[in-house]
Amino acid sequence: FNWLIRYPGHDNILGKRDFRKINDANNVLGLDWADPRNHDDIIAQNGEMHIVVNKPVKLIINSRDVIHDVGLPHFRLKMDAVPGITTTLWLTPTITSDSMKIITKNPNFVYEIACDQLCGRGHYAMRGTIIVETQEQYDKWLATQQSYYAGNMPAPAAPAAEAAPAVDTTKKKKK
Repeated sequence: FNWLIRYPGHDNILGKRDFRKINDANNVLGLDWADPRNHDDIIAQNGEMHIVVNKPVKLIINSRDVIHDVGLPHFRLKMDAVPGITTTLWLTPTITSDSMKIITKNPNFVYEIACDQLCGRGHYAMRGTIIVETQEQYDKWLATQQSYYAGNMPAPAAPAAEAAPAVDTTKKKKK
């Protein structure tokens, strides 16, 4: 299990999804590749969510398997994630992760994402982190991310070079 976090690309619009298109090989969230708004979206599969301080964040929550509970203990928030149902959760972080390390006198401080639902064998590992950062830090991080489409869909094949005309090798050369 891991938290899958999706960000809109340069168009700032998330493309359409369809649960029937989900596959673990190259479409973990069932993005509809016919929707061009998906082509620049980014999916982070490392369980790390990047958000901007003092900027409202809307989490659009789904589950691919069983009921989970998105727990954000440092923000005192949680929301169910139910297969087939989309839920939303709004928050506005007011303190960056770096500032919290100073405030708490804990250089290892992280905002945590945890599953607050006993959901199965992997429940103990359902942890992630939230990086609250400045807009400048976020933009720098975002610029290093590759779109999910570019990383998972093969590039179109280059056109084949024009072949040389066929030569009949069965004919005898005239002398």
